[in-house]
Amino acid sequence: NKDALISTDADECTFGLLRFSVMSNLGRYWASPQEVKIRLNEDSFEVEGLDAGKTVYVRDDRVQDAFPYVKNGDGDSADLIGNSESRGAGSDAAGNAGSSARASDEALRLVGLWREKDAETPVYLEFSPDGNIRLYRKAPGREVYLGCGTYEIPEDNRLRVNCSRLGYGAAPVFFEDDYQRTKDALIIIPGPDHTGDDDIFPIDHSIELELTDPAEIPVVTLGDARAAGLDEEADYDVYDVSEKPFYGVWVSASKDRDEAEKTRKKLCEVSPEASVIYTPDWENLSSDPYYCVTANRCKTKSDAEELLKAVKDAGYKNAYVKESGDRNSRTVYFTVYTRDAYEFLSDRVIIKAVVVENLDDGRTETRDLFVDEGTRFDKNCDISSFENYVRGDTPLQWMTKNKDMDPVSEDPSKQGYALIGVFKATVYGPRIDTLISCGWWD
Repeated sequence: NKDALISTDADECTFGLLRFSVMSNLGRYWASPQEVKIRLNEDSFEVEGLDAGKTVYVRDDRVQDAFPYVKNGDGDSADLIGNSESRGAGSDAAGNAGSSARASDEALRLVGLWREKDAETPVYLEFSPDGNIRLYRKAPGREVYLGCGTYEIPEDNRLRVNCSRLGYGAAPVFFEDDYQRTKDALIIIPGPDHTGDDDIFPIDHSIELELTDPAEIPVVTLGDARAAGLDEEADYDVYDVSEKPFYGVWVSASKDRDEAEKTRKKLCEVSPEASVIYTPDWENLSSDPYYCVTANRCKTKSDAEELLKAVKDAGYKNAYVKESGDRNSRTVYFTVYTRDAYEFLSDRVIIKAVVVENLDDGRTETRDLFVDEGTRFDKNCDISSFENYVRGDTPLQWMTKNKDMDPVSEDPSKQGYALIGVFKATVYGPRIDTLISCGWWD
């Protein structure tokens, strides 16, 4: 809820939690957003909706602050760049009296929220009157960049920033660049001694920023993020792996995914969490392939019925509530023609754009599948059809070791090269649950 996110009065907010890892999956998301509620109390805060249910967090002074270089109310901060507070009032970096006031006046000209101009994924800089700075950028497919610390403009009239970056502990990030403050813009100019993180300030060109308002910062809705998982051309690398049933407030069904997406975007005016559901993936929904639009994935029937009233009032008179049921396990064939279809990550293997055939009705579709640490070989599978298999291998281990291994068999008519062929498997949505067999086509 964007209003709650930027409110100075609200004490709770619902948002979509996207999981990623700096060390694996190239910083991309592991799954579609998980709905989470955070509630602020007087001396703690609660997080509800994670795997552990509801968790209460209290302050622990033994734990280092994520942003130790931010000044507190007394003007103190960790100091690595020689802030004026550590040099004494009225002295500059060289100890000369009388220049710090002038430097502070210059720094005050930067106060405000600035956004990079004409950028698809702009950087935001927020300068506060007390000398603190926040830096933010969100690029699709990459982790959020959030840095907080201090800034100053000493006698040499250069912008100096000392901050730490979320997810990187207390490791300092230090920027020192030339700048120009015009009537309507702030221009950051990398100098010959440019230092810092190129995710924020590029080393090879200047960036121009303009003043903006916090209300103009874009907020991606849960529905938008979930839709990225359905969009083959989306920049977000999202896989909907949720297997929990939900109550949907259903407004339309279409054989055309693009048509369903148009309906979803319109429905977002009523419910920002609207999403498109592929019906064969869910037990209580149609086994025929439809793209259905729901106003939200509600945890309870009462929540869904409450939302239904608002949806009908908005003109969707035929909307109704129905539970999805459990996520279906389907037995399928999928065909891999080349090893280029595989993307190997630290804890999963993604098989991209493979043709998947349902054994129930012979229907085919093209989609991504993936194997992870929970995937198993079926207990009745013909294990000899998996070349280079060694007793005890999991499918993830087997695929990973075959990434660069030459096939044992040079006769494709017998078994086929490892990782290439027609696989039989059970799947939950895009996740392969069990591998049953691997064969070679005629």
